[in-house]
Amino acid sequence: MLKKITLAAALAAGSIGLTAATATAGFNIPAYGHTKAKTMSVSERMQQMKLSHPRAYNDCLNLAIARGHSRGYEHDTNLMMFVEGCIARTQL
Repeated sequence: MLKKITLAAALAAGSIGLTAATATAGFNIPAYGHTKAKTMSVSERMQQMKLSHPRAYNDCLNLAIARGHSRGYEHDTNLMMFVEGCIARTQL
């Protein structure tokens, strides 16, 4: 079992220097706190793109289908990424 050591205790024991303590003091927030965002499914992301950029979405979807992607996009991640990239290029 790991023993929790406070910053003050580590400094007092001499196991870390003041420079190291100062450099790491700002990084005490757990990383998992930033990854709690809801992940969207492929169909949810496609629907969002369709609502935000309807004309570009239709143009890009037709281009993707012409290039061989399947029409059933409910779970097609490759199609979603193609359409997303195509929309991004049209917005430049």
